[in-house]
Amino acid sequence: MHAIMVRLKIFLAVFLVLIVVGTAGFMHIEKKSVMASKWI
Repeated sequence: MHAIMVRLKIFLAVFLVLIVVGTAGFMHIEKKSVMASKWI
């Protein structure tokens, strides 16, 4: 049971990191596209 809890915690931690990185990357791409559209 303990091993399952540890795996769940690790899975949640990785999931949260992926969400944060994905959101940050998406925002960065959005900013770049906005900048590009301003230059056009």
